[in-house]
Amino acid sequence: MRLRQFVFVAEDLKAAVVDIGATLGLPVCFNDPNVGKFGLQNALLPIGGDGGYMIILQCGDAVAQRERIAELGVRDIWRHDGDDCHATHFHPADVPGAILSIDDMGPDGDYREKMSRWK
Repeated sequence: MRLRQFVFVAEDLKAAVVDIGATLGLPVCFNDPNVGKFGLQNALLPIGGDGGYMIILQCGDAVAQRERIAELGVRDIWRHDGDDCHATHFHPADVPGAILSIDDMGPDGDYREKMSRWK
């Protein structure tokens, strides 16, 4: 596995994006409308943030990792199983302290390659 993303939380998203972007010289690269179903708004920048709440790891077989982690008693709180990717978010109380996501990008995503496919 390799660390794929750090995810941060901010009380004032607009102010945090302005501050982080100005400090690190980073533009917003994406706003994901799908996080709305969790009651969230987001802005993705290549790096940066106010404080961490999520760690995303990319691996070769996220389903096998999901099963291994579940055997340790860690609960999953969300999962996606598509033809081209698998992802599982694990409960922050069980990790503890952050949402852990274990993802794979199917046969076209090689986690060993720095810029491999990322959906």
